[in-house]
Amino acid sequence: DRSPSRGLGDVYKRQFDGRTRVIFENGTESNMKYRSLRKILEKDGKSISAIVNESKDNATGFIYILRSLSDNHEVRAIENLYKIGYTSNSVSERIKNARTDPTYLMAEVESIAEFQTLNVNPQKLENLIHTFFNRVKLDIKIKDDKGNVKSPNEWYVVPLDIIRRVIELIISGEITSYRYDDLNQRLVLK
Repeated sequence: DRSPSRGLGDVYKRQFDGRTRVIFENGTESNMKYRSLRKILEKDGKSISAIVNESKDNATGFIYILRSLSDNHEVRAIENLYKIGYTSNSVSERIKNARTDPTYLMAEVESIAEFQTLNVNPQKLENLIHTFFNRVKLDIKIKDDKGNVKSPNEWYVVPLDIIRRVIELIISGEITSYRYDDLNQRLVLK
């Protein structure tokens, strides 16, 4: 029955507001609330006609944010320097040999934030975050324990609260409306 007094939206407002798996055109995936998805679609004049109930979430890994504990004065002088990465295992397992790995600037690191990914490819999510912050990627050369020069490439100079907000915007699908203003260190609408 799709009469105005008993529309599909009214039924779901009363009965259902679970999570739904959404795959966006750019390949990102989200586990957003059903009513949020409905609102986004209705805004563009579209509708949802059926629900497939998948109640089991698939844990796929972690997106993590790290801070370097390096003694290198060049590294220590950089304010808001964070590594953004992903792992399919635990973050502690991933960083256990940080001080001998150029990826971690040959130093111990501190985990600042960890986001468990559910029903999403963490590598694709990491890629989107890296692409968004590409302009503020750290350009540094580090020597490994054998004297070879390496260029770690997952370190970004951006405030932590901005990184967290960008992850939220990617998950909600709203990130396409924003850009990062690196001079003023803030997100701005395009």
